[in-house]
Amino acid sequence: MARKMALVPKELVSEYYQLNKLEIRVEDNISNLLHNEEKSDDVKAKLLSHWIPKYQRLMQPPPKPFAIPKELLQEAEVELEETLPPLRYP
Repeated sequence: MARKMALVPKELVSEYYQLNKLEIRVEDNISNLLHNEEKSDDVKAKLLSHWIPKYQRLMQPPPKPFAIPKELLQEAEVELEETLPPLRYP
């Protein structure tokens, strides 16, 4: 049996790869939810309360990493050395 191959239009290929991106997938879920006539308004509100904060977290840039000042690190090492009892081997 011979298999037929066809070229896929560029619009469809790019849409498939875009849906692999999390933020675009969440936008698509929100859009589909808003245009869905089968679900009641209460169900839509509950689902939107789930998807909208998720979308907001995705769209915010990640926070900068917290840097611990060297002075605090040195103080913590000194405190550890002072509080540890000497090791006793039997």
